[in-house]
Amino acid sequence: MSLFVILCVYLHMKKLKRNLKEQILELRKTIKSHREIAKIVGCSITNVDYHCNEKCKAKSSAYTKKRRERLKNSNVKRGGLNRLLHIKVSSFRNRRVKGVMTKLEGDINTEQVLNKFGIETSCYITGTPINILTDSYHFDHIIPVSKGGDCSIDNLGIASVQANRAKHDLTLEELHKLCKTILQHAGYEIIKR
Repeated sequence: MSLFVILCVYLHMKKLKRNLKEQILELRKTIKSHREIAKIVGCSITNVDYHCNEKCKAKSSAYTKKRRERLKNSNVKRGGLNRLLHIKVSSFRNRRVKGVMTKLEGDINTEQVLNKFGIETSCYITGTPINILTDSYHFDHIIPVSKGGDCSIDNLGIASVQANRAKHDLTLEELHKLCKTILQHAGYEIIKR
């Protein structure tokens, strides 16, 4: 997409937003409810509240300011390593169990992950070296959640993407048995070191 097209789309969206505010305020003068205005204009009730109610606007601004301050004071910066780690830690803690997002037991944060693994680590399944800054990797529950594992730092393993996908919800012992069966079926002899 060219820069010109992007600029045109941006200016059009800005104009629509300004028109939306004007439409909402005009309809509010006709003593219509926020729900009716939202239906007429085709936006959410939250948008109508924001433009009609100064308290709502102030509350929204205060929340945004507070959130920005919290992010500024934390070590979670936009686009950096800590932001990436923060996202990975959050997804490790918050798991879908039978289609429902749940926060499992276990308290873990980015500092604990960095203290345990450092920036240069290796896949706990294959031993492949992993650099947290440059390589793609997954956080894995060593004992799967489906088998009673928790979200503690002791149950966290850093794995290569392929190894973690192969492991899926197996324990390491189950994965080793499966790999052994596959290799034997393919005609290899397995000798443990």
